[in-house]
Amino acid sequence: RWLDADALGRAAKKLGVDLGRHGSPQRLLQATDRIDAATLDTLAAMAPAAAAFGVDEDTLQHALEWAQVDEAKHVRVTQEYLTLLTKSEIESVCSEIGLTQHLGKAAVTKLVGGKKDALIAGVLGSKGFDFTGKVPKALRYRRRART
Repeated sequence: RWLDADALGRAAKKLGVDLGRHGSPQRLLQATDRIDAATLDTLAAMAPAAAAFGVDEDTLQHALEWAQVDEAKHVRVTQEYLTLLTKSEIESVCSEIGLTQHLGKAAVTKLVGGKKDALIAGVLGSKGFDFTGKVPKALRYRRRART
């Protein structure tokens, strides 16, 4: 799913919000106090697609901060994600999420030295490692400094 202009308009209509002539997402955000928890989860799940399909970063960041989205509840390291990365990037992700510490540096180095498919299978098949809540920094949104 993604949040395009049509989806934004439908969401605003459900909340009874007039987005104005240019569809200001900020007006929609001001009315979101009426959104229930299940809808917030849906919006959080739509955030990555919204970022990829035209919602500007500033608006998306405001929405994620307002909703207090915790990426750990919605983002998982998957085969599809790892396939997008180089072997070096996968090695960095392993370090970021604590897998290198779990397996040991030598074991990860050995995996990285092999074929990419074997590396991905080895990472995802790591025994005793719980990927729950482990989100690489590349998949986290930048938080604003609170003033």
